[in-house]
Amino acid sequence: MSLDLKEKFYGCLFGGAIGDALGLGTEFMMPNEISRRYPDGLHDYSQIIRDAHRSQWDCGDYTNDTEIVVRMIGKICDSGRIDVRDFATALHEWYLTNPVDIVPQVRWVVGQADYLEDPIAVANRVWLQMGRHNASNEALQRAILCGLWEREDLGQRVEEICRITQPDTRCIAASTVIAHIANALLLEDRVLSRDEMIQIADKIDRRVRPYIEMTDTTDISDLELADPDTLWYVRKSMASAIWALRHTESPAEAIEAVIMAGGDADTNGALALNLVGMRDGYEALPRHLVDGLLQKSVLDETAARFYPILERHIGNTAH
Repeated sequence: MSLDLKEKFYGCLFGGAIGDALGLGTEFMMPNEISRRYPDGLHDYSQIIRDAHRSQWDCGDYTNDTEIVVRMIGKICDSGRIDVRDFATALHEWYLTNPVDIVPQVRWVVGQADYLEDPIAVANRVWLQMGRHNASNEALQRAILCGLWEREDLGQRVEEICRITQPDTRCIAASTVIAHIANALLLEDRVLSRDEMIQIADKIDRRVRPYIEMTDTTDISDLELADPDTLWYVRKSMASAIWALRHTESPAEAIEAVIMAGGDADTNGALALNLVGMRDGYEALPRHLVDGLLQKSVLDETAARFYPILERHIGNTAH
Protein backbone atom coordinates (compact mmCIF):
# COMPACT_ATOMS: atom_id res chain seq x y z
CA MET A 1 0.00 0.00 0.00
CA SER A 2 1.32 3.43 -0.95
CA LEU A 3 2.15 5.78 1.93
CA ASP A 4 0.95 9.35 1.90
CA LEU A 5 3.32 12.30 1.68
CA LYS A 6 3.07 13.13 5.37
CA GLU A 7 3.99 9.59 6.46
CA LYS A 8 7.03 9.69 4.20
CA PHE A 9 8.24 13.12 5.26
CA TYR A 10 7.76 12.51 8.98
CA GLY A 11 9.40 9.11 8.61
CA CYS A 12 12.37 10.74 6.92
CA LEU A 13 12.83 13.57 9.43
CA PHE A 14 12.28 11.59 12.63
CA GLY A 15 14.03 8.52 11.24
CA GLY A 16 17.14 10.57 10.56
CA ALA A 17 17.09 12.03 14.08
CA ILE A 18 16.76 8.54 15.59
CA GLY A 19 19.65 7.19 13.53
CA ASP A 20 21.75 10.18 14.52
CA ALA A 21 20.96 10.05 18.26
CA LEU A 22 21.30 6.27 18.63
CA GLY A 23 24.24 6.06 16.24
CA LEU A 24 26.21 8.35 18.55
CA GLY A 25 26.44 5.36 20.88
CA THR A 26 28.84 3.54 18.54
CA GLU A 27 30.38 6.44 16.64
CA PHE A 28 34.11 5.92 15.95
CA MET A 29 34.08 2.43 17.51
CA MET A 30 35.46 -0.76 16.01
CA PRO A 31 33.18 -3.82 15.91
CA ASN A 32 35.06 -5.60 18.71
CA GLU A 33 34.59 -2.61 21.03
CA ILE A 34 30.92 -2.38 20.09
CA SER A 35 30.42 -6.04 20.94
CA ARG A 36 32.11 -5.50 24.29
CA ARG A 37 30.22 -2.31 25.15
CA TYR A 38 26.84 -3.50 23.87
CA PRO A 39 26.85 -7.31 24.07
CA ASP A 40 23.07 -7.47 23.61
CA GLY A 41 22.93 -4.71 21.00
CA LEU A 42 22.09 -1.01 21.29
CA HIS A 43 18.34 -0.49 21.35
CA ASP A 44 17.72 2.52 23.58
CA TYR A 45 19.33 5.89 24.22
CA SER A 46 19.72 5.05 27.91
CA GLN A 47 22.25 2.35 26.99
CA ILE A 48 24.71 4.81 25.42
CA ILE A 49 27.97 4.73 27.35
CA ARG A 50 29.17 7.96 28.95
CA ASP A 51 32.75 8.27 27.77
CA ALA A 52 34.60 11.51 26.97
CA HIS A 53 33.14 11.72 23.46
CA ARG A 54 29.52 10.76 24.10
CA SER A 55 29.26 12.78 27.31
CA GLN A 56 29.23 15.94 25.19
CA TRP A 57 25.56 15.12 24.49
CA ASP A 58 22.73 14.03 26.73
CA CYS A 59 21.23 10.62 25.98
CA GLY A 60 18.63 10.97 23.24
CA ASP A 61 20.07 14.16 21.81
CA TYR A 62 20.97 14.34 18.14
CA THR A 63 24.21 15.72 16.73
CA ASN A 64 25.25 18.03 13.91
CA ASP A 65 23.65 15.86 11.21
CA THR A 66 20.10 16.61 12.37
CA GLU A 67 20.85 20.06 13.78
CA ILE A 68 21.91 21.29 10.34
CA VAL A 69 18.87 19.71 8.65
CA VAL A 70 16.54 21.50 11.10
CA ARG A 71 18.28 24.82 10.47
CA MET A 72 18.12 24.38 6.70
CA ILE A 73 14.45 23.41 6.78
CA GLY A 74 13.88 26.66 8.64
CA LYS A 75 15.51 28.56 5.77
CA ILE A 76 13.24 26.81 3.24
CA CYS A 77 10.22 27.76 5.35
CA ASP A 78 11.35 31.39 5.46
CA SER A 79 11.95 31.77 1.73
CA GLY A 80 9.81 29.07 0.13
CA ARG A 81 12.76 27.73 -1.85
CA ILE A 82 16.09 25.91 -1.60
CA ASP A 83 18.76 28.55 -2.02
CA VAL A 84 22.53 28.15 -1.93
CA ARG A 85 23.10 31.32 0.05
CA ASP A 86 20.35 30.48 2.53
CA PHE A 87 21.93 27.10 3.21
CA ALA A 88 25.37 28.69 3.51
CA THR A 89 23.91 31.18 6.00
CA ALA A 90 22.43 28.31 8.01
CA LEU A 91 25.86 26.67 8.16
CA HIS A 92 27.52 29.92 9.17
CA GLU A 93 24.97 30.60 11.90
CA TRP A 94 25.55 27.09 13.24
CA TYR A 95 29.33 27.62 13.10
CA LEU A 96 28.95 30.75 15.24
CA THR A 97 27.45 28.64 18.06
CA ASN A 98 30.88 26.92 18.29
CA PRO A 99 29.49 23.36 17.99
CA VAL A 100 31.62 20.56 19.40
CA ASP A 101 31.11 18.35 16.34
CA ILE A 102 31.98 20.62 13.44
CA VAL A 103 34.63 18.84 11.36
CA PRO A 104 37.88 20.65 10.52
CA GLN A 105 37.20 21.11 6.81
CA VAL A 106 33.75 22.61 7.38
CA ARG A 107 35.06 24.81 10.20
CA TRP A 108 37.82 26.08 7.91
CA VAL A 109 35.43 26.71 5.01
CA VAL A 110 32.55 28.31 6.90
CA GLY A 111 34.87 30.33 9.12
CA GLN A 112 36.45 32.19 6.19
CA ALA A 113 35.79 35.93 6.36
CA ASP A 114 34.40 36.02 2.83
CA TYR A 115 32.39 32.77 3.03
CA LEU A 116 28.95 34.33 2.75
CA GLU A 117 30.01 36.48 -0.21
CA ASP A 118 30.62 33.43 -2.43
CA PRO A 119 30.38 30.14 -0.50
CA ILE A 120 31.06 27.90 -3.50
CA ALA A 121 34.23 29.76 -4.46
CA VAL A 122 35.46 29.81 -0.87
CA ALA A 123 34.82 26.09 -0.39
CA ASN A 124 36.72 25.35 -3.59
CA ARG A 125 39.63 27.53 -2.48
CA VAL A 126 39.90 25.69 0.84
CA TRP A 127 39.61 22.31 -0.87
CA LEU A 128 42.51 23.22 -3.16
CA GLN A 129 44.56 24.37 -0.17
CA MET A 130 43.88 20.99 1.48
CA GLY A 131 45.33 19.16 -1.52
CA ARG A 132 42.06 18.20 -3.22
CA HIS A 133 41.90 14.86 -1.39
CA ASN A 134 39.05 15.37 1.10
CA ALA A 135 35.76 13.69 0.13
CA SER A 136 33.88 13.41 3.40
CA ASN A 137 30.18 12.97 4.04
CA GLU A 138 28.89 16.28 5.40
CA ALA A 139 26.73 17.15 2.36
CA LEU A 140 24.61 14.00 2.23
CA GLN A 141 21.78 15.23 4.46
CA ARG A 142 21.49 18.33 2.29
CA ALA A 143 21.03 15.98 -0.66
CA ILE A 144 18.04 14.44 1.12
CA LEU A 145 16.44 17.89 1.38
CA CYS A 146 17.03 18.53 -2.31
CA GLY A 147 15.44 15.18 -3.11
CA LEU A 148 12.39 16.07 -1.04
CA TRP A 149 11.94 19.47 -2.63
CA GLU A 150 13.04 19.37 -6.25
CA ARG A 151 11.37 17.76 -9.24
CA GLU A 152 13.22 19.52 -12.05
CA ASP A 153 16.96 20.16 -12.31
CA LEU A 154 17.62 17.97 -9.26
CA GLY A 155 21.19 17.14 -10.23
CA GLN A 156 22.14 20.78 -10.75
CA ARG A 157 20.65 21.84 -7.43
CA VAL A 158 22.35 19.02 -5.51
CA GLU A 159 25.70 19.96 -7.03
CA GLU A 160 25.30 23.60 -6.00
CA ILE A 161 24.25 22.72 -2.46
CA CYS A 162 27.07 20.19 -2.13
CA ARG A 163 29.69 22.65 -3.36
CA ILE A 164 29.12 25.11 -0.49
CA THR A 165 31.40 22.84 1.56
CA GLN A 166 32.35 19.78 -0.54
CA PRO A 167 33.61 20.47 -4.12
CA ASP A 168 35.01 16.98 -4.70
CA THR A 169 33.16 15.15 -7.48
CA ARG A 170 32.97 12.03 -5.30
CA CYS A 171 30.87 14.06 -2.86
CA ILE A 172 28.73 15.45 -5.68
CA ALA A 173 28.18 12.01 -7.23
CA ALA A 174 27.29 10.33 -3.93
CA SER A 175 25.01 13.22 -2.96
CA THR A 176 23.27 13.10 -6.34
CA VAL A 177 22.63 9.38 -5.98
CA ILE A 178 21.14 9.90 -2.50
CA ALA A 179 18.98 12.80 -3.72
CA HIS A 180 17.56 10.72 -6.57
CA ILE A 181 16.86 7.82 -4.20
CA ALA A 182 14.97 10.18 -1.87
CA ASN A 183 13.08 11.70 -4.79
CA ALA A 184 11.97 8.30 -6.10
CA LEU A 185 10.84 7.20 -2.65
CA LEU A 186 8.86 10.38 -2.13
CA LEU A 187 7.26 10.80 -5.53
CA GLU A 188 7.25 7.33 -7.09
CA ASP A 189 6.98 4.97 -4.09
CA ARG A 190 9.96 2.95 -5.23
CA VAL A 191 13.59 2.22 -4.48
CA LEU A 192 15.91 2.92 -7.41
CA SER A 193 17.56 -0.16 -8.84
CA ARG A 194 21.27 -0.73 -8.37
CA ASP A 195 21.82 -0.09 -12.08
CA GLU A 196 19.91 3.20 -11.94
CA MET A 197 22.11 4.34 -9.05
CA ILE A 198 25.27 3.39 -10.93
CA GLN A 199 24.09 5.23 -14.03
CA ILE A 200 23.55 8.41 -11.99
CA ALA A 201 26.95 8.14 -10.31
CA ASP A 202 28.90 7.33 -13.48
CA LYS A 203 27.82 10.57 -15.12
CA ILE A 204 29.70 12.48 -12.42
CA ASP A 205 32.50 10.31 -11.02
CA ARG A 206 33.02 6.62 -11.77
CA ARG A 207 34.94 6.20 -8.51
CA VAL A 208 31.59 6.03 -6.72
CA ARG A 209 30.42 2.97 -8.68
CA PRO A 210 32.38 0.36 -6.65
CA TYR A 211 30.73 1.52 -3.44
CA ILE A 212 27.28 1.03 -4.94
CA GLU A 213 28.36 -2.39 -6.16
CA MET A 214 29.50 -3.23 -2.62
CA THR A 215 25.88 -3.07 -1.48
CA ASP A 216 25.19 -6.35 -3.28
CA THR A 217 26.55 -8.07 -0.18
CA THR A 218 24.07 -9.27 2.42
CA ASP A 219 26.68 -8.83 5.18
CA ILE A 220 27.16 -5.18 6.16
CA SER A 221 30.56 -6.00 7.65
CA ASP A 222 31.82 -6.32 4.08
CA LEU A 223 31.47 -2.53 3.76
CA GLU A 224 34.12 -2.07 6.49
CA LEU A 225 32.37 1.02 7.82
CA ALA A 226 34.65 1.13 10.87
CA ASP A 227 37.92 1.15 8.90
CA PRO A 228 39.78 4.10 10.50
CA ASP A 229 41.28 5.22 7.20
CA THR A 230 37.96 5.41 5.32
CA LEU A 231 35.16 5.86 7.87
CA TRP A 232 34.67 9.51 6.85
CA TYR A 233 34.31 8.65 3.16
CA VAL A 234 31.20 10.06 1.55
CA ARG A 235 31.03 6.85 -0.46
CA LYS A 236 30.97 4.73 2.71
CA SER A 237 28.03 6.66 4.19
CA MET A 238 26.20 6.49 0.87
CA ALA A 239 26.81 2.74 0.70
CA SER A 240 25.56 2.15 4.24
CA ALA A 241 22.26 3.86 3.44
CA ILE A 242 21.84 2.01 0.15
CA TRP A 243 22.66 -1.28 1.89
CA ALA A 244 19.97 -0.61 4.51
CA LEU A 245 17.39 0.08 1.79
CA ARG A 246 18.30 -3.08 -0.11
CA HIS A 247 18.74 -5.55 2.73
CA THR A 248 16.55 -4.58 5.71
CA GLU A 249 12.80 -4.81 6.11
CA SER A 250 12.14 -2.27 8.87
CA PRO A 251 13.64 0.84 10.49
CA ALA A 252 14.48 -1.17 13.61
CA GLU A 253 16.42 -3.73 11.58
CA ALA A 254 18.15 -1.01 9.58
CA ILE A 255 19.31 1.05 12.54
CA GLU A 256 20.60 -1.97 14.43
CA ALA A 257 22.63 -3.24 11.48
CA VAL A 258 24.12 0.13 10.56
CA ILE A 259 25.09 1.42 13.98
CA MET A 260 26.47 -1.93 15.16
CA ALA A 261 28.90 -1.75 12.22
CA GLY A 262 30.61 1.25 13.85
CA GLY A 263 32.60 3.97 12.14
CA ASP A 264 30.83 7.27 11.55
CA ALA A 265 27.73 5.64 12.96
CA ASP A 266 25.66 8.73 13.72
CA THR A 267 25.93 10.02 10.15
CA ASN A 268 25.48 6.55 8.67
CA GLY A 269 22.53 5.87 10.95
CA ALA A 270 20.91 9.20 10.17
CA LEU A 271 21.19 8.77 6.41
CA ALA A 272 20.01 5.16 6.48
CA LEU A 273 16.98 6.01 8.62
CA ASN A 274 16.20 9.10 6.51
CA LEU A 275 15.68 6.75 3.57
CA VAL A 276 14.24 3.69 5.33
CA GLY A 277 11.96 5.99 7.33
CA MET A 278 10.70 7.45 4.08
CA ARG A 279 10.22 4.01 2.57
CA ASP A 280 8.33 2.56 5.55
CA GLY A 281 6.74 5.67 7.05
CA TYR A 282 6.60 7.42 10.40
CA GLU A 283 4.36 4.82 12.03
CA ALA A 284 6.95 2.12 11.36
CA LEU A 285 9.63 3.89 13.44
CA PRO A 286 10.26 2.37 16.90
CA ARG A 287 7.94 4.39 19.14
CA HIS A 288 10.25 4.45 22.16
CA LEU A 289 12.99 5.96 20.01
CA VAL A 290 10.68 8.63 18.62
CA ASP A 291 9.35 9.57 22.05
CA GLY A 292 12.79 9.38 23.63
CA LEU A 293 14.33 12.01 21.37
CA LEU A 294 15.49 14.80 23.64
CA GLN A 295 14.56 17.49 21.11
CA LYS A 296 11.35 15.85 19.90
CA SER A 297 9.45 19.10 20.43
CA VAL A 298 11.87 20.90 18.09
CA LEU A 299 11.31 18.24 15.45
CA ASP A 300 7.54 18.38 15.98
CA GLU A 301 7.56 22.14 15.44
CA THR A 302 9.89 21.87 12.42
CA ALA A 303 7.74 19.18 10.80
CA ALA A 304 4.48 21.01 11.52
CA ARG A 305 5.83 24.20 9.97
CA PHE A 306 7.44 22.61 6.92
CA TYR A 307 4.98 19.92 5.93
CA PRO A 308 2.19 22.24 4.67
CA ILE A 309 4.78 24.14 2.61
CA LEU A 310 6.13 20.88 1.20
CA GLU A 311 2.63 19.62 0.41
CA ARG A 312 1.74 22.81 -1.48
CA HIS A 313 5.06 22.81 -3.29
CA ILE A 314 4.78 19.19 -4.43
CA GLY A 315 1.22 19.84 -5.60
CA ASN A 316 2.16 22.98 -7.48
CA THR A 317 5.16 21.42 -9.24
CA ALA A 318 3.17 18.36 -10.28
CA HIS A 319 1.30 20.38 -12.90
